[in-house]
Amino acid sequence: MSMDGHDAGSPHRQREPRSGVPGPTGPHVWMLHSTDAAIVRMRHDGGPLGVGMPIPCVDAFSVIVQRRDFTAHRLWKRGRLVFRGGHAAGTLAITHLGDEWRCAHDAPFDNVRIQLPAVVLEDCARDAGLRSAGTLRASPGTRDPVVAALLQSLLPALTDPACAAPLFVHETLLTLQQHLLRRYGGAVGRTARSVRLSAAQHRVACEFLAAHAFDRVSVAAVAEACGLSRSHFTRAFLETTGRTPHRWMLAHRLQQARSLLRGPLTLAQIASACGFADQSHLTRTFRNAYGLTPGAWRRAAGVADPA
Repeated sequence: MSMDGHDAGSPHRQREPRSGVPGPTGPHVWMLHSTDAAIVRMRHDGGPLGVGMPIPCVDAFSVIVQRRDFTAHRLWKRGRLVFRGGHAAGTLAITHLGDEWRCAHDAPFDNVRIQLPAVVLEDCARDAGLRSAGTLRASPGTRDPVVAALLQSLLPALTDPACAAPLFVHETLLTLQQHLLRRYGGAVGRTARSVRLSAAQHRVACEFLAAHAFDRVSVAAVAEACGLSRSHFTRAFLETTGRTPHRWMLAHRLQQARSLLRGPLTLAQIASACGFADQSHLTRTFRNAYGLTPGAWRRAAGVADPA
């Protein structure tokens, strides 16, 4: 498959591209690196960018979703033109980066892409109890609302990586990987055996998460404390507690917030003390969990608002 969703066996043929001169303004790029993947949003509102540099050959898969119509695109594989055309908004493309790819963006575009090393997908399949064909393939023009929604949920983390919650990013990527393996990787749907944390691992995990509830703790750190791989720990924690590590930590923060709401602190002070980005973040999260804003909950509990 091509970088943006077209079969590399297209009949188009052309000599190897010459390096073009990019437009006066390059694309806007937002990037977030995790342990497992690189997530990138690229947007360009100007004229043609010309032929880009060769894309590095690595044993990884690129998954791209177009956020708006991309009307003019050329793609070369090993010096041979394999696609000239456009891609509709919402379409998905999956490409293995082990070949010599090069492309030209000849029109404005806006897309979100994730690069997943093959070894990461192999580890994910093994931990999930899946037998995978070892590759990912999607037909040209494929639309996948699950992939689109998962990548969309990562956009705030791309905008401000310093404030991204590592637990949330990891869990979103793990869900995405498992979906890709099942739908596009030929993964045989055998049921994975139930895995649960031991009593000791459960205690260690909860104590670790509680102690770091207001920090940007990673799944890797918690999993290491329990002596497990990241994906195995995440699945075992979910089966043991009924929540992902991120949701458990969020619930713990909200419990702390409820305790503080009975005291004299302002909502802004409580938000800061409980690890929320700001008061509005606390308010949104609290209302989603309890159906009331923190202020309304405080008044219902008979606690006077701070002067």
